[in-house]
Amino acid sequence: MDESLVDIILILLAGLVAVSTMPQFAVEPPVSVEVNEGAQVLMPLQVALTPEGALRSGTPVRTISAQELYDLVRAAAPDQAVELTADHSVPARLVIQANMIVQQAGREAVIIVQAD
Repeated sequence: MDESLVDIILILLAGLVAVSTMPQFAVEPPVSVEVNEGAQVLMPLQVALTPEGALRSGTPVRTISAQELYDLVRAAAPDQAVELTADHSVPARLVIQANMIVQQAGREAVIIVQAD
């Protein structure tokens, strides 16, 4: 008797699955395109924030001032991303101040906070 009830439930469930529809999502996945030969591939402008409030960027890595950050962002290509990197010990106000400098330069930054 118990087995027949399980069979009936499984048949009903299979029928429900057969007639149900999957929802269509309005979000389309990004389309990737091949980079043409000779095209410039821009690496992001990376700026690290230290807990003491110093900004570090460049190769080799050096400490830069707020004005130098502004100048770097203004001089960067419009397609070049700006990454602000901090770890959990950097006060939020320092990250916000660095982001404000980037915004004053007319750009938006990606903020990466690294946890332990």
